[in-house]
Amino acid sequence: MSEYYMITENFMNNSSSIVIDDRSEYFEDIDNPIVSIASEIISYEEESIKNTKDFHFFGEIYCNDEIAMILSKYNPYRLSMYPSKLDDRKGYNILSLSNMLSCADLNKSEIISNPFYPGQNKVKVMELYLDIKKLASIPKYKRQMFVISEAHDRVIVSKELGKDLLEYLSKNSNSSLMIKPISEDGKVPELF
Repeated sequence: MSEYYMITENFMNNSSSIVIDDRSEYFEDIDNPIVSIASEIISYEEESIKNTKDFHFFGEIYCNDEIAMILSKYNPYRLSMYPSKLDDRKGYNILSLSNMLSCADLNKSEIISNPFYPGQNKVKVMELYLDIKKLASIPKYKRQMFVISEAHDRVIVSKELGKDLLEYLSKNSNSSLMIKPISEDGKVPELF
């Protein structure tokens, strides 16, 4: 069994689009974390597509209560959970993860400046490897769930958390959650 898993949205199994009017209530700047919010965050489905499933990733994670409960069982470092209503339906959460670990193996990875955004600090990840030895030196509580700082669109979870999410997937075949194992040499799978 893999030591780490990448989690993402299965875009091939999900055709919904979620809109949140005002992200300022919960958006976390790493230097200025949000402590609390006034109420549930209201989100909306794009009118032409009304088919929201259990997991979405758009910078933050948008998931149902069951996935949020699995994640919260591990109390991931710097993960904030906010209750959300989708239109008039309860049972969703916005998860803001600000645990960024610099853990890419830059000798093996191929990360280039994105040519579509000249002059900006945007990258294109051609191939990505985790530095497994460097990760092993980081306290376990920080490795339960994290974002790779060299590739902000990659969310990684521990073996234990990944196992529980895989169990959830085995019971929810129509899920939009995708879990991919990180290989023993640290190779992070493609997003798509």
